[in-house]
Amino acid sequence: MTYANGWKTSVRFDFYPARPIARRFGSVNLWSGTAEIGNPDKPISAFFAPKTVAIDSKTDYAKLRFTVTGHGMSPNTDNAAEFMPSKRTVTIGGRIFENLLWKDDNYLNPCRPQGGTWKYDRAGWAPGDVVRPWDLDITGLIRQGSRAP
Repeated sequence: MTYANGWKTSVRFDFYPARPIARRFGSVNLWSGTAEIGNPDKPISAFFAPKTVAIDSKTDYAKLRFTVTGHGMSPNTDNAAEFMPSKRTVTIGGRIFENLLWKDDNYLNPCRPQGGTWKYDRAGWAPGDVVRPWDLDITGLIRQGSRAP
C-alpha cells in the first residue's frame, strides 16, 4: 500500500540454499492491532494486557519480536503522531527491557529523494523505508514445559 498514487517497480530475487540456523516450530501472536497512545478512553495498558504463554518442552530458544511504527495523530500528545519519540517497556518475570521507538537516520532512506517530510526523524519508520523490528532474546527467562508470564 502506498500513499497517494503509488509507483511501478520491478524486483528480482536470487535464492541460495543454506542450512537453517534454527527451526521455528511455533509462534504466538501476543498483540495485534492499533494501540492509541494518549487516549484516556482506551488506556494503553488495556491494549497491552499481560499475557502468560505455555512454553513447549522442546523449546531451546525464544525471542520476542515487536514491529511497531508511531503512526497516528489525535488524541496523542499535541497531535505529534510519528514525530513523537516513545519509550517501549516490556517486563518478563520481573526483568525490565526498554527501547526507544525512534529512527534518526531517515535521510538514508533507500527511496530518496522523494517529496514530503521523508528525511525528518520519526517514531520507528520513514516513508518508503524498512520498519526494523525490536528483537529480545528471552531464552534465559523461560523454562521448557512451563508457563512464562
